[in-house]
Amino acid sequence: MSPSFSSKNIWEVKSASTTTPKAVQEWKLHLVRILQMNNKTILYAEDDIIIQKILGKFISKKYPDTLIASNGRDALSLFEANKVDAVVTDLSMPVMSGFELIRKIREQNTVTPIIVTTAYRDEAKQLDDAGVTILYKPIDTKELMKSLEAAFA
Repeated sequence: MSPSFSSKNIWEVKSASTTTPKAVQEWKLHLVRILQMNNKTILYAEDDIIIQKILGKFISKKYPDTLIASNGRDALSLFEANKVDAVVTDLSMPVMSGFELIRKIREQNTVTPIIVTTAYRDEAKQLDDAGVTILYKPIDTKELMKSLEAAFA
């Protein structure tokens, strides 16, 4: 079992005379995983400016290297110009849809995790075999964070 992340546990690991070398090693690995997880670059594509601002700010709190695009074409340009660890995209966007964005990303890269956000369940059914995670609007931020964390596990 991994130690939980809190100042109490840090104190216990540093000060407890009964701490085993294995427990200390587990704690160090846990801290490394936390640091690596937050060092990921997320590409977030959303055309609705209000949703974009809210979720973009939310994602960037945990993942400071978050790139934000308002349409699929801009998102694809950002994807091609940066090392992106995960993509979060809407499906219905101007200029280039999320469907087209996913297709073009998969032509270049089959392993980058993609999380789709959409209000349209019928549209999302077209992605059943695309190897993406689908979240329905309104987005539950806890579910979004779980999906991102699972993508990096």
